[in-house]
Amino acid sequence: MESVRSWYWGHGRLGSYSLVWFSYLARDDPTDTPYVSSYVAKDGRVIVSACNALLLDVHPVGRAGTTGGRYPPQVGDVPEGFRLQFDLGTGVVLMVNISAGTVIAGDGEYYMRWTGTMTGKIVKSESRLQSACAAGGAKTSPASQPSSLAGVAIFEQFALVE
Repeated sequence: MESVRSWYWGHGRLGSYSLVWFSYLARDDPTDTPYVSSYVAKDGRVIVSACNALLLDVHPVGRAGTTGGRYPPQVGDVPEGFRLQFDLGTGVVLMVNISAGTVIAGDGEYYMRWTGTMTGKIVKSESRLQSACAAGGAKTSPASQPSSLAGVAIFEQFALVE
């Protein structure tokens, strides 16, 4: 734990997709650069399996007036859920909203693990990875919103910084 400031981890099923994500911040990195690992499969076929921060974005969600949505998280921040964005390549992004349900482990300060529900959609978007190569790291916004997906997940947050 000496090198980790915070992490988000989880896995779940969203429609015909299987998702695994891990995002952490290093303890002594003043730039808050996320280090990630992501895995997305559809119908058992791997679409993404990579450790590239341009392919995954994870952020907490919390009610106004609380610290639950603060990023980076600090000790005592308890989110209500998370927003994930997976760049699947070829102009396709999987956007996911996760809502925390039952707490299955944790102390309410440094560590929490939940089961919960996920909703998501596939949208057409310029690849963040391609954009970064072409525009020096600029993020892009999704442009359309076809399919709606639902599922369940197990996920956690750890925060060491007070």
